[in-house]
Amino acid sequence: MHRFPHQKLNAYQHGLAFHQQALLIKKALPRGCGELGDQLYRASSSVVLNTAEGAGAWLVGVKRRHFRSAIASLAECAAALDLISLEVEIDLQVLETAGRELGLAQRSLAGLIRRVG
Repeated sequence: MHRFPHQKLNAYQHGLAFHQQALLIKKALPRGCGELGDQLYRASSSVVLNTAEGAGAWLVGVKRRHFRSAIASLAECAAALDLISLEVEIDLQVLETAGRELGLAQRSLAGLIRRVG
């Protein structure tokens, strides 16, 4: 059940799915990688929160700014995943699922930006 308009957006749903994967990845990181896990957590949270805030905004410029901020956070997430894959042995299936959701969220957000102008 969707109580708020942003919950219907594909970008929001894929952002949430990515955040779930980010949490799994963060929990799987060994000692010494906590800062990288925290960075991934903050960036993935930002994707979800900025997507919701953009959806709830009334002004086109405000919508666009929040959606662009969400895309920038997606890029940060992608970079964090790259670093994690270089530095840590982690389940490849989790990384692939995370990467797939990341790409779907990015495409959906890009479409929202095009629609709002």
